[in-house]
Amino acid sequence: MNSQILSKKRTALVVLTASLLAAVNSVAAEQRTAGESSPARHFSCTNATLAGRFAVINTLGFVPGGPPPAPLVPNALVGLMTLDGLGHLSFEVTISVNGQISRQVQLGTYTVKADCTGQLTTQPTDLPFPISNDLVVTTFGDGAQGKEFYAIGATPGGVLTFTAKRIQ
Repeated sequence: MNSQILSKKRTALVVLTASLLAAVNSVAAEQRTAGESSPARHFSCTNATLAGRFAVINTLGFVPGGPPPAPLVPNALVGLMTLDGLGHLSFEVTISVNGQISRQVQLGTYTVKADCTGQLTTQPTDLPFPISNDLVVTTFGDGAQGKEFYAIGATPGGVLTFTAKRIQ
């Protein structure tokens, strides 16, 4: 009689284990399917994504040391950029070019496309031409957009990148 009880317990244990494995596999399959069929999170940007004040820093770039064919010299900058959400900006900036310091208030424009890339143009007070930059707006894992953007100079003749982080 004990062997019959033991056999029934073993059978019940096998059935229970098989049921649990089937349930786990079913849940795993549903999660895989849900992950495959759910659309990727899509973020869309506009000029308003960058409305606010940003601390801007570039720790090392290279710009022409004078009119062409001047060699490239080290460049760094730090400043406060204010973007109005409508495509206009002001940039209070301290610039070091080959150790020579200048402080400027540059005015400019920017455009942010839906794919969170864009362009930013400023007019330095010491140059007869504007400086153009390509930019990318960050989107963080929590979905927060516009807390930070990165830019690279798109005006030929120099190497300049900067990071801008929202402060307000």
